[in-house]
Amino acid sequence: MSLRVIVLGIVLLLGCTTAVDVSSTTTSSSTIASSTTDPPPVSLTGPWDLVEYSEGGSTVAVEVGVNTREVPRVVITETGFFGNLGCNQFDGDGVGYEVTQERLVPGQVAVTDMGCGSDELMQVEDIFREAVWSPEILLSVDEDSMKWTANGVEFWFRR
Repeated sequence: MSLRVIVLGIVLLLGCTTAVDVSSTTTSSSTIASSTTDPPPVSLTGPWDLVEYSEGGSTVAVEVGVNTREVPRVVITETGFFGNLGCNQFDGDGVGYEVTQERLVPGQVAVTDMGCGSDELMQVEDIFREAVWSPEILLSVDEDSMKWTANGVEFWFRR
């Protein structure tokens, strides 16, 4: 084969390219958005039991009979929240109440004031009461756990 035939073949091959319309192969932004949307938010409503809290770098487990009389519990609803601090009850009746995935604004909260025993049994209740009365509680939630941050203290709850 001569060099002339080889060069002619290469020229013909290079001239035989196919144009591709890239506009028909691009993905629309609506397709991308629908495939990367976040899952629906986790429901905050329902009962949550306080299992531990952290203050000043120390984490304290909630232990019935040691630092609380009963398991502290909060029940979150669409219009308010209520629960047990460990002995005394609390109720946020909805006046000024706001809740989102990131924060809870308690609004007006009423708390009973019964004598509940020793200082040791009031340990969890005293610090939990301050959170319930705080002007804002920051939230972090997944399917079965919730963290409150209020007044520099972190509280961990489980369903």
